[in-house]
Amino acid sequence: MKQALFNDWIAALRSDRFGQCKGKLSDGAQGRCCLGVLLEVAGEPIHVYGYILPQTFADEVGMRVQGQNFHDSSLALSAMNDKTHTFAQIADELEANPLSYIKELTP
Repeated sequence: MKQALFNDWIAALRSDRFGQCKGKLSDGAQGRCCLGVLLEVAGEPIHVYGYILPQTFADEVGMRVQGQNFHDSSLALSAMNDKTHTFAQIADELEANPLSYIKELTP
């Protein structure tokens, strides 16, 4: 993932630009899950009823593959978003452990 996109994602999670929704990428208004925020800052279309990053986008930005499922890192972030973490806590986790979720940060 490009460092600039990562930084924009973290900043958007820490801002009050979006409400946090659960169970889907977007609520059709201003609510987003943490992955919906990533799509938004990347300028990608958001499918309101989708709940996981599209594979082509996940591959393009370098979401980390864990085990046999390329979506594992996205699913971990989804679970944090939907069950236990605020956007600020997700931003903290991403900053502390970026390579747990993405393959690399590039200039």
